Amino acid sequence: MNSTYIAKDNKNTKQHRIGEKGEIPMLQKTINITSESGIHARPATLLVNKASSFTSNIDLEFNGKKVNLKSIMGVMSLGIGQGASVTFHVDGDDEQEALDAIVELMSKEGLGA
Repeated sequence: MNSTYIAKDNKNTKQHRIGEKGEIPMLQKTINITSESGIHARPATLLVNKASSFTSNIDLEFNGKKVNLKSIMGVMSLGIGQGASVTFHVDGDDEQEALDAIVELMSKEGLGA
């Protein structure tokens, strides 16, 4: 049986899944959307392109719904507006680099902090 717990450090939150093979960490980061337009087509495309450049599994969660960040249809289906709180879940060999790049893109494009 698998279980999950969350540990926080000063940079990110790591969600740990405990299964038959032991502890497997997953990074996650919550960001508040500050852009007046929210995440519409252009920024969604930028996020999908950035996520697609990494091998890690990257999900975007909003209002209890989680989608693959490498899917433009999935991201657009969330309808994320200004003031929303979204969480990125990243799991894989290049998870730290992927999360850092996504957070940098969000900041650089004025999407959120």
